[in-house]
Amino acid sequence: MLSMKILLFKCMDLNVKALRQIWESRGQDAWIREKIVLREGGRTSLDLRNEARGRIPKAVFTLKDLNELYMWRCDIKVFPKTLCCRLKNLSVLNLSRNKIPAIPRSITELKNLEDLDLSHNLITEIPQEIGKLQKLSLLHLNFNFILELPEEICDCKHLKIFNVMSNQIAKLPKQLHNLTSLIEFDLSKNKLSGTLECSVGKLSALEWLDISHNQILELPSEIGNLVQLRSLYLQNNIVTSLTTR
Repeated sequence: MLSMKILLFKCMDLNVKALRQIWESRGQDAWIREKIVLREGGRTSLDLRNEARGRIPKAVFTLKDLNELYMWRCDIKVFPKTLCCRLKNLSVLNLSRNKIPAIPRSITELKNLEDLDLSHNLITEIPQEIGKLQKLSLLHLNFNFILELPEEICDCKHLKIFNVMSNQIAKLPKQLHNLTSLIEFDLSKNKLSGTLECSVGKLSALEWLDISHNQILELPSEIGNLVQLRSLYLQNNIVTSLTTR
């Protein structure tokens, strides 16, 4: 008889815990949905900066029509593949100032992405698949530990602003001239040395270029073809001349 009572209490305890979990998950879901803002043009935006500590709440992955997600300073340590698979309507994604070490190859699922900010993380490599984000216009990867830019980045034909300041980049792609829409390019505080890659001088739309704080010795003669260029930052290099070849 006593054992039956103990079993009954255990069952009741489990049911209470289950109900509590359901209640809490519903509360969390409601809390997140209350933060969704409808912007001009019918775009839906969710700002969880400084709030979701250490993870992306599961309820976020149910928001399949979400257009903008802001989650900087959330102590996120992994870029979840689930995000790429579930939130395919995202056009703006900001996961800056976290502890993300890598960009998943499944980023290609975010085909509507226009603005990606992964600055101030621990990223060492940009996957080749980044080149499949054909709508990408703004890309911020500054303050990471990236060693090189993949050639595939040159397939992002609509890229206008590209910031890779404060990384470890020592070599640039030879097909940079394919970035025909690029207006602003920040390469400052990297490991560039010798003669600057000549393809930089073929960025026909470029208006703003920062290559300061590197170890560049020469600028290619092609730099003179940047007729739209308005600002060029060269300080803290060892540039002595333009190459004539």
